[in-house]
Amino acid sequence: MLAEDHLNPVKLLCSYLFGFVSERLVTLLAALILLGIMVDQSDHVIYHSLRTFLRCTVNNIFFRSIEIIGMENLPEQGPAILTGNHSNQFVDAMVLIANCHRPISFLMAKKSFDRMVIGECAKAMRAIPVVRPQDIVSKGKGVVFTDGTDMLRGEGTAFNTQVFAGDSLKVCGRALRVKDVTSATQITLSGPAEASEAGAEYTIVPRVDHQAMFSSVLQGFNEGKCLGIFPEGGSHDQTDLLPLKAGVAHFVLEAFQENHMRVPVIPVGLNYFKGHKFRGRVVVEFGPPVDLSDDLCNEYLTDKKGTTEKVLAKVTTAMRSVIVPAPDYATLQLIYLSRRLWTEDGRKLEAREAMDLNRRFALGVRMIQKAGGFDDVSGKEERQRRTSEVAREAAAAAASEKRDETFTKEELGKLHHMQKSLGSYQKSLKRLGLHDHQVSLLQWRTSADMVAKFLYVLLMVALGAIPFTVFNLPAIAVARVLATREQEKALKGSTVKIAARDVVLSYKILVSILVVPILYVCWALCLILFSGFSFTTITLLVLASPLFSYFGVKASEQGVRAFKDIVPFFKGLAHSREQAQLPLARRLLQKEVRDCVKMMGPRLGDIYYSDKVDWDEAEKRTIVSSQSDPVLHKGQDADGN
Repeated sequence: MLAEDHLNPVKLLCSYLFGFVSERLVTLLAALILLGIMVDQSDHVIYHSLRTFLRCTVNNIFFRSIEIIGMENLPEQGPAILTGNHSNQFVDAMVLIANCHRPISFLMAKKSFDRMVIGECAKAMRAIPVVRPQDIVSKGKGVVFTDGTDMLRGEGTAFNTQVFAGDSLKVCGRALRVKDVTSATQITLSGPAEASEAGAEYTIVPRVDHQAMFSSVLQGFNEGKCLGIFPEGGSHDQTDLLPLKAGVAHFVLEAFQENHMRVPVIPVGLNYFKGHKFRGRVVVEFGPPVDLSDDLCNEYLTDKKGTTEKVLAKVTTAMRSVIVPAPDYATLQLIYLSRRLWTEDGRKLEAREAMDLNRRFALGVRMIQKAGGFDDVSGKEERQRRTSEVAREAAAAAASEKRDETFTKEELGKLHHMQKSLGSYQKSLKRLGLHDHQVSLLQWRTSADMVAKFLYVLLMVALGAIPFTVFNLPAIAVARVLATREQEKALKGSTVKIAARDVVLSYKILVSILVVPILYVCWALCLILFSGFSFTTITLLVLASPLFSYFGVKASEQGVRAFKDIVPFFKGLAHSREQAQLPLARRLLQKEVRDCVKMMGPRLGDIYYSDKVDWDEAEKRTIVSSQSDPVLHKGQDADGN
């Protein structure tokens, strides 16, 4: 109707006014109406403006590509909860806000919410602050003693002013819940504590009342809003999920009990590739909603703890089905390499296919590791150092017995040889400065190709990289220094981070967003003071600076890619024989990987045969013993033919 001039009320009104009211007055009236609407709907205007800004910067500048899988699993309207893995501090929320078709309100740590700039942006993006107990921990006065009962005695303490019922005390790594404060030097605990004659220092973890936050979330569900939550509780750089906090389960179950409202829980996998670096890549996958039956939700009335644990288990499985879980980074690299070798040469997998294959390999590797078929590829010495000699010998004997039951000697030999070959191949690639996809091109590469690449690099550097780097060097330097400082600070203050890479890109982005506009203003002042250009010219140059910077980023990226193609050529001069043998070594390794997959695949069940995998059931499955005949699917034999 609005497309028809004789039915559009705005056009009809303007046509009647056109004869006796000037165009300027009509324009002014329209502008005032528009301004009034913007003021009245200011929160929507600010949110969508920031989302557009993030889409332009995060999607096009800070990341090389962002691929979305399974967006159809997110309902168009109505309440919903997005549960994502937390691998990249503030960037995780930025990526989801920029690429989701629905507004999202994220739960955010009050500690971050109260920070300057970050907090203001969070308020504009409708974040909900959450007080975390670990953020308000305080050191207790004096020392404490336990005698094996529920009484805790203090010396030099001030329990009556520092501690309250419901708080927890962390003593020698143990959490002790406070039932009652008897005096300044005596506390009644909720249960007996292990006896300790020596006085120990302690920290106080206050009890946090989340009632206001819960009310805000439930009110949002009633209004049909979408909630974003990272149930691991904090960001980290590990290759698997941390244990989930109970909040997401309570939200779903409380909404069902109070309003009989079914709130779908949508697992979201944020899979970063070089996610701590500028121009990395991310694949965002939305999984199907978690299946929570009415019977399970009704159990919450009689067994809150048990029902919460069941819901968390389902959410954990769903979240692991949209990421590539691995015990460590080295194993994750072997998984990616195995998937590339398994894939037919020359075939370009779609993001959905690549992620599905990665997960199948990850689960297969984990099942084989549990059965003792693969050796641990990293962290072995550290774990052995922490394990007692007796326990280590018992574990080794149990693993050996399990291996004997599950694998034949021939199978064990093939698995161990493949693992060793994969590791050796990776080391060769690193030594020669190569990536796996470049190996198949080595035999076709000529000196003329290298000369052309070298000239291309010079051109890209001259036209894009050098001007871009010089122009933005102060911002680049400041962002790198502050991000490194924040990384060191985060690593010292965390027990779950490996290298604290999860905070690096967040601070590079935040610092860049703040520093780059200031830098452009400084360049404008320099032009005004020293260039002699007209004001119009300077204004145009400043306004065009973001566009020039964007082209500089793209040109620099192309130059870096070409440079990475040249590096193996020069390294190959020192390792010419090894480089010449690499294509053949890859073909042999590819055959070995495919043979091992065909050997083990039928014994891994659905992850080998089925197009769609029930990840909950697949996680529980164990490898079929080689002494029994595996159940074959759709007439396939043990070779997968």
